[in-house]
Amino acid sequence: MKEHLISILKSFDLINKKQQREFKYRELGGITNTSYLTDLGEARYVVRIPGTNPSLINRAAELKNHLLANGLEITLPFLFLDEDTGIKISKYVPELRSFSYRDFNNSELRKKAFGKLSLLHNSDLVFIENFSPLEAFLELVENSDKFEEKARIVGNSIVRELSELKLNSQPCHQDLYSENFVQVKDEVYLIDWEYSSQGDAFFDYGDLFMQNKFDNSMKKIAYKELGIESNTENQMKGSLFEMLSFLTWGLWAVNKSKVDYDIDKIEYFKEGKERIEEAIYRYENKLF
Repeated sequence: MKEHLISILKSFDLINKKQQREFKYRELGGITNTSYLTDLGEARYVVRIPGTNPSLINRAAELKNHLLANGLEITLPFLFLDEDTGIKISKYVPELRSFSYRDFNNSELRKKAFGKLSLLHNSDLVFIENFSPLEAFLELVENSDKFEEKARIVGNSIVRELSELKLNSQPCHQDLYSENFVQVKDEVYLIDWEYSSQGDAFFDYGDLFMQNKFDNSMKKIAYKELGIESNTENQMKGSLFEMLSFLTWGLWAVNKSKVDYDIDKIEYFKEGKERIEEAIYRYENKLF
C-alpha cells in the first residue's frame, strides 16, 4: 500500500523524492471507501481509495455536487477528485472530529448540523442526478439471494406507496451516517458527497433517523428544528423512506460482505441482515 499511495501522490505532483524516503501513512478506515492519512513531513494529506459497489456511484456527479455544496459553505473542500478512478485527495485537518450518533443528543451540535442540512435542502442548487434510493433498492434486490425474497416483497410495497405520494426534487446528501457530520473547532460540516443527487428531502430525514438511531422523541425534535411540519403525510413519507433506507443499506451491506475481503464479512453481513429484518418488522406491523 505504501508504494501505491506514493504513486497516487506523485501523479498529482504532491510528493518529491526526499518526501518519498520519509513517507509514512496509516489507515483511517471507511465503509464504501478506505482512507489513508499520508505524512510527508511538512505536509499531510488524506487519500481516499474507492472500494467495491461502483455501479451505485457516479463519480462525475460526486465531483460536481461536492463543488456546488462547497459554494454554500456547508462542506470541506478537496484538492483533487479523479472522476474516473474515484480517488480523492484532501488536506489533513487536525482539528477535525467526526460525529458519533450520540452527538445528536447535544442540542448545540445538533442544531448546527441541522442548519447545514436545511441550507442544502432550501437552496436553489440543482445537483446532477446520481444515486436514487428507489432505483438503488431495485438494483440491489435484483442481485440478492433467494433468502432475501421477503425484503423484495416488502421493499416493492414501500416503493409503490412512495410512488403514490408527491415526491419533491431537491439537492440531497443521501448518506447521513453520523461520521459524515464533522466538527472543526466551533463549526459543523457535511462531508462525503458520493451518493448526493436531486431527490426528496424526506429520504435524507429517514436516512438520518435510521443511521443515527433516532427514537420517536428525537424524530419530533428533528422535524421541529429542521422546520418541517409534522403532519400525517410528512410522517408517512419520512417513515417509508426510513424503512427503505433500512432495506437499501441492509442489502448493500449484505452484498458488499460477499465481495469485499478487506472488511469483517461476518459482522457486516450480520448488520445488514438486522437492518433488513427491522424494515420488514416495521412495515408488517405498521409502525409508521
